[in-house]
Amino acid sequence: MKANIKILFIISLLAIGYACKKPDTTTPITKPQENPVAKSAAKDIISFDFKTVTPKVNSKVDLVNKEVTALIPMEADIKKLIPTITISEKATISPATEQAQDFSNPVTYTVTAEDGSTQAFTVKANTDGYYYTNIRMTVGENNGKISQFDSSLLDYRHGKVYLLKGGGINAENIDLVLDNYCGLTLNPPIVLKNCGVSCGLGGLNTFVSPQNWPIYRVGDIDTIIYPTIKLDAFQYGQIPASDWDKLSFASDIDKSLAIGRKLSQNNSANISGTRVVDTDLSCKLTATFGNVLYRFISHEGKKGVLRVTSFGKKATGATYITLDIKIQK
Repeated sequence: MKANIKILFIISLLAIGYACKKPDTTTPITKPQENPVAKSAAKDIISFDFKTVTPKVNSKVDLVNKEVTALIPMEADIKKLIPTITISEKATISPATEQAQDFSNPVTYTVTAEDGSTQAFTVKANTDGYYYTNIRMTVGENNGKISQFDSSLLDYRHGKVYLLKGGGINAENIDLVLDNYCGLTLNPPIVLKNCGVSCGLGGLNTFVSPQNWPIYRVGDIDTIIYPTIKLDAFQYGQIPASDWDKLSFASDIDKSLAIGRKLSQNNSANISGTRVVDTDLSCKLTATFGNVLYRFISHEGKKGVLRVTSFGKKATGATYITLDIKIQK
């Protein structure tokens, strides 16, 4: 009995204590909401360069039309250019910077901003000239005598050589004719018409006359009289071969034609070519005037320069030269 009374007493005390407890009326503390930082929407190309190309590439970024244009030196391989691209902070670009691209056609680059928005840029890289190397011309395929199979006809603009037998068909493209008359000479086609035999081109005329060329293209090429660089009273001579690497843009070629004898596009009275490989007294080829560059003007008025890189004699008896050409577009 006493035990039951004791238990009831303890229960009563607990009930009284619970009843006397004050309710919790305090407001829970909550952390203030933080405003999220807005992500950047910047997605521009700031600069677009080709640092591995020399001379320096002239690039322009047009942020209005979302276009990049770049003038590339004519000797650069436009199919394997590596751009260095600077873009807006926190943005990314595809294709990536420092990645080789073929720029022979316009390339689209997409810049993606931090917020995920995108902007496309069209990149156009072009040259203002053509550059051709190792053009091989031959004359004398018939045991040293002129032959219809001589690759002696040169097309400047395409850096292409035609066989002599194709003169009539390709006359509208032929800018120079190679001849060997005790020395290798290059002659504008008009020389065949205006001078011919008296200029030592009798062997060529034997093949050309029956072909009835529809046009004998005019134009002009430097005449080299001396094997050394010289600007004398007649303004002959030429710029040194060491200047070749300085002629990378059309404007450079323009400047080169201000030196020495003034060339004429419509030199229809031209009766002279230029000797590119000299001979000894027995007419054996001895040396090329490789220390100079030959400037020229094509039938269309395009300016250019060429250099002779090698010469020699083939087993067939033919003689040959190899040329490099730079010409304005």
